[in-house]
Amino acid sequence: MTDPDAAAPAVEPPDYPRVVIRKDLRAGVTVLGAVAMLGLPLGWLWSALAPPEVVRTGGGGDTATPLLSQTEHRFDALALFVLLGLAAGVLTGVVVWLLREYRGPVLVIAATAGGLVAAWLALRTGELLTVDGLVATAAGQFAARAPTVESSWAVVAQPLGVALAYSFAVASNGHDDLGRTRS
Repeated sequence: MTDPDAAAPAVEPPDYPRVVIRKDLRAGVTVLGAVAMLGLPLGWLWSALAPPEVVRTGGGGDTATPLLSQTEHRFDALALFVLLGLAAGVLTGVVVWLLREYRGPVLVIAATAGGLVAAWLALRTGELLTVDGLVATAAGQFAARAPTVESSWAVVAQPLGVALAYSFAVASNGHDDLGRTRS
């Protein structure tokens, strides 16, 4: 028979890897900068893929009327920017999750902030690289109007993709320490 008053043996908590704030912040700043720089090629890719809108110039060449079949290109440019940003964000979230040694809130906040900076940079880069064909056209001529992203809310897609991908990886992980490797 066992004595009910006897103390149960002490159970030691598992030995988790220690979080080193300085090391995590250094990694976070590096991730923020690297993710932010993804905005340059993303903006170039958007400017190369986004369709221009064909318009007919009006009197004096300063006004332009879009052709009826071309008006959906305004939506195409916006949707393409959002989809490229969302795809880049999901890929970024997956790659950041693979950095096992630094997993945690510091890295996901840095990656999400970097995604926001990258989306803003992609928006500005894409608009700078698109060429407007309205400059030297006479009245009554057809010209190409450069694509634009008409909603500034489009920059939210990339950080949303980062956060969703990283959150899904955290939810599918069964470890209390997120599978973080020992340092």
